[in-house]
Amino acid sequence: MRKIFQNHNQYSWYTSPLLFALLFTFLYILFTPNIFNPYRIDTRVLPKMRENYNNYANLDGGEYSENISFGKNYRDERYYIEVGSDKVYLKDSYSFGILESFVADFDGDKYKEVYFCSQRKDSLFLSSYNSKTNEVSYNYLGQLHKRLNSSRSLKFITAYDYNNDGNKEIYLYVNGRFDTDLRCIMRYDIKNKSLIKSKRANSLIVGAEVQNSVQGPRIIYSTWGLRKSPGFSSDDNESYVKAKFACLDSNLQEVFPDYKYDGLNKVVACMNVVVDGKNYAWTLIDCLNPNIKEYKNKTLIEVFDEKGHKKFSRFIPYDVFLLKQAFFVQYNNSKEPYVYITLRQGGILKFDKEVKILKHIKFDGMKTPMLAFRGDIDGDGSLEMLFHDNFRKKNVIVKENFSMHVEFDRPKPFDMFESIAIVRRVKKKRHNSIGHSYAGVNSENLYLESKYLSLYLKYYKENKHWYNYIYILLFFISVYISVWFIRYLVAKNIQEKYEVRNRIAELRFQNVSNQMSPHFTMNAMNSIGSLIFKEDKLQAYDYLTKLAKLMKMSLLDSSKSTRTLNEEIDFVKAYLALQKFRFKDKFDYEIEYNNPSVGKVQLMPFIVQTFVENAIKHGLKDLSSKGFLRVVIQRVEEGVKIIVEDNGIGRKAAILGRTVPSTGKGVKLVKEYMNILNKKDNRKMSIDIVDLYENDKPAGTRVIIFIDFEL
Repeated sequence: MRKIFQNHNQYSWYTSPLLFALLFTFLYILFTPNIFNPYRIDTRVLPKMRENYNNYANLDGGEYSENISFGKNYRDERYYIEVGSDKVYLKDSYSFGILESFVADFDGDKYKEVYFCSQRKDSLFLSSYNSKTNEVSYNYLGQLHKRLNSSRSLKFITAYDYNNDGNKEIYLYVNGRFDTDLRCIMRYDIKNKSLIKSKRANSLIVGAEVQNSVQGPRIIYSTWGLRKSPGFSSDDNESYVKAKFACLDSNLQEVFPDYKYDGLNKVVACMNVVVDGKNYAWTLIDCLNPNIKEYKNKTLIEVFDEKGHKKFSRFIPYDVFLLKQAFFVQYNNSKEPYVYITLRQGGILKFDKEVKILKHIKFDGMKTPMLAFRGDIDGDGSLEMLFHDNFRKKNVIVKENFSMHVEFDRPKPFDMFESIAIVRRVKKKRHNSIGHSYAGVNSENLYLESKYLSLYLKYYKENKHWYNYIYILLFFISVYISVWFIRYLVAKNIQEKYEVRNRIAELRFQNVSNQMSPHFTMNAMNSIGSLIFKEDKLQAYDYLTKLAKLMKMSLLDSSKSTRTLNEEIDFVKAYLALQKFRFKDKFDYEIEYNNPSVGKVQLMPFIVQTFVENAIKHGLKDLSSKGFLRVVIQRVEEGVKIIVEDNGIGRKAAILGRTVPSTGKGVKLVKEYMNILNKKDNRKMSIDIVDLYENDKPAGTRVIIFIDFEL
């Protein structure tokens, strides 16, 4: 086997099976990137009522999650809150789906309370549900001229015990729709039922974050700014002023003067970044004036320290989203911060603490990935991040270092996320008020909700993921064996062709040598010499010409593997004329060849001449009477049939009367040559030898040669 490759130099590096196996395995891994990712996602989609609101939380600190449902009983038009198997009806005229709810243990009794904002006529309430007592309390926040109708209308900021009384205070902001409505940061003391408000913001609040300092929590926030309309009105859609960035202490008093930004349609967003234990506020400002080319599709990033001093101010050549979900901060093991910001052009930019761009991160199939959730989804102690795209239905969950990328599609008509919660286990295996079965939740760990649909996710690590490594190994081995086997077959085919070519050359040389043997040539020359001696010059010249023609044809065809039937018959005619003269008219011959359409049929050189020679040498030479040799060429259905027939003594008598054993070399060469051509060119040539009898006595031999061809 190795000889096959060595003879034809097939052990080149570029034909190595190992190289092909490595290449195909690499391509397989490249185009299936999740092959090494052990994490998977299963989804379950359920419909929901538009006015219903569903969530999950662990309220009692146990191993189970409680289902929290807000809904409406349409028979009596009453709203309710349902936690597990407990249902409490609320005061009338409340709405929940558009406002935020949050869960925390505010009084330190190890039971978490559910807080949600509700509206009743022109009043805004911060309501709470106590899971321990199964009661709902209502806390008045202020008056509204028009109902809040946006997810940005009210946001929970943080909960912090600023006065050390063992009860946490709630910080939140409200964006009223009219100039006289609530538009400020609030701190509500649950235990003392007291409310503190910041001074009214001059525009809608874009977002707020917490800075944890030695003096207590500080709130940084930013506002939206628009140019005033010529006809000033109380409707904020027409009366926005300059956007700003501000910082408040725990009592909601200004820490340093507001930073205001000029420009049209300006939005300012802010976030807190901790560097070496110190707080720094990052502000993101959209282009100062989109009509000026140097500011178009650019964003200004400014960094302020805790005293309000500006540390950095840099433009980046990108247009960023200024929504809360569009930017976030991560810290490595050394507490070094990295800021991530979503771009309108696509992808996420990664910055270091000095506002230098480190990396441009992109997810396949997602243009503008927004951080929807960050937490330990599967309960393995490491954080995961859920990204969604507002413009496409693609979602992805990754580890905190952006590894282990797992995708899933939001079902239609799933729009924006209204609620996201981690689910561990649920006690009751029954249906809740909005028709969701608890049975499947025991295997699911993340709940997503929109206006019309609820989506349960099972994000998990596949236990038998190591099987994939076996699959890759099997793939590598199969490619290696396949390439090796194909390479072996190709090399073997080349070797066989090489051997056939060599053998054909050998047979061609042997065949020529056999036909033009010195014995035949000397006999022919002696016969011609006797004619010259008798001074029969014309006949001597005639036979000398025929011998020369015979020798010329033999030499010319010695380099050919085939020749035409016309050329073979011409050779046989010249040969028979010489042999008839040599044997003094001891036999006559006849050639029947009346179909010129088969004249171009390719056949082996000397194939007819060999059997003509045998007929004369072994059949007619020792015949007591005059012999007869007949050559017939017939056109048959799939080729041509050549018959060489004599009335000689027959093969058995020739063998018995032979003084010198015959080698049968000529017939063997012809048959071997024919077998090689049949195998090489997929031919169907054959030779049949038939002994003829008359009155049970040998009466000659008939040879039938079949040559296949297509006209």
